[in-house]
Amino acid sequence: MKFAYPEEGHSIDEATVPYTGRHGCKQFIHGKPIRYGFKLWVGTTRQGYVNWFEPYQGASTNISLIYKDLGVGTAVVLEYADALRSKWKDLKFHLFFDNFFSSVALLENLTQKNMSGTGPIREKRIPGSILLDSKNMKKSKRGIYDYIKIADSNII
Repeated sequence: MKFAYPEEGHSIDEATVPYTGRHGCKQFIHGKPIRYGFKLWVGTTRQGYVNWFEPYQGASTNISLIYKDLGVGTAVVLEYADALRSKWKDLKFHLFFDNFFSSVALLENLTQKNMSGTGPIREKRIPGSILLDSKNMKKSKRGIYDYIKIADSNII
């Protein structure tokens, strides 16, 4: 991040560094192009430059005590958000992530940090949701969608 150019769009995801030797932290992920290796949480720019990474260590992954109660996915994104904010204090950032990371708590925390985020969210992560059921959506014609806006916030 020392030599990174400031950009608005950033992505957070997992990456695997190939490794076939013996090591206790080596992961096996069935069905992936790189099946054996070290798993990393990675924060990148929109052009794919790695700004930040954290090795995945299972339950003992280094997560700040502030974010411990929010879950691993949410904590990883907020750790990256803090790293961006420490480098560029006043810039606007938009973070993109997949459904592993997405939650309402994450979006609320990003809003408090003056950042925005985009990602699909799993049904079970929206408490008291009045959204269409996924079974009914699958039976509907292609292109249908449903959304809900959280009251008194800018989260849809």
